Amino acid sequence: DLSVMLKEGRIIEKNLNLSQEWNNKALANNEPRALMETAYRYRDEGMYTEAKELITKAAQQQYPEGLYAYGLTLIDEGKDGADYIRAAAEKKYLDAMAWIADHEFNNKNYKSCFRKRY
Repeated sequence: DLSVMLKEGRIIEKNLNLSQEWNNKALANNEPRALMETAYRYRDEGMYTEAKELITKAAQQQYPEGLYAYGLTLIDEGKDGADYIRAAAEKKYLDAMAWIADHEFNNKNYKSCFRKRY
């Protein structure tokens, strides 16, 4: 995705302003990667409600990273989010697969391993 390439300086010269411009265009079209990038920014800024709204949109599109983050959000709220994490794992999302290995195979309680809450 162009906004991430610009943000990280991969293949093309790093340009944060242009990265944000392209991310905003993708966000306006509800592109799931842009939804998640913005959700992470909101989370880091303490805007948890706004972050959750974007994560929910990404999950509704069956975007693996969105499914995983939404599942963790539900768990943080004391709800069962494991089905969303399993759905992300079925789509080969590695963080979800690792979460399942850590929680199901080791019989741990379903607690979020996310360091920051949405």
